[in-house]
Amino acid sequence: MGATLIRRSTLADANAQRAPGLFREIMFWLIHKLQGNLPSANEIVWLGDSTTLDLNLHHYAWAKFRSSKADIKLHTVYDPHACIPTFLEMGEARAHDAKAVASLPLLTGATYVFDRAYHNYEWYARLTKQNIRFVGRMKANTVLK
Repeated sequence: MGATLIRRSTLADANAQRAPGLFREIMFWLIHKLQGNLPSANEIVWLGDSTTLDLNLHHYAWAKFRSSKADIKLHTVYDPHACIPTFLEMGEARAHDAKAVASLPLLTGATYVFDRAYHNYEWYARLTKQNIRFVGRMKANTVLK
């Protein structure tokens, strides 16, 4: 069609100029649309993600990430029904999230939601064999059959 991608920074600049009330209205509209389509309380949904935490290199030399900084990565699985994390694991910041999937707890019948960083075909196969549903963003070069 000849359309070009909209850059994320362009959207961020535009959204910075919008009144905060607009986002509030959109949020309530989405909540209204989703009601009745959300999992029931007896369905298990777990959210998985990681975050990198900056540390003082002088005090935490064991967590050296780059020549001038120390970081760790915290992997979290969160239960939105209970409003608590169900799993926390600290690891090296330089380790890719896809390698962390081996230690994540798996519960048959649950649905896991995670981001693209956890993209791992072997893990997807394991989840499928154990009757575990998953939702995640695929990488751009993913081939679906």
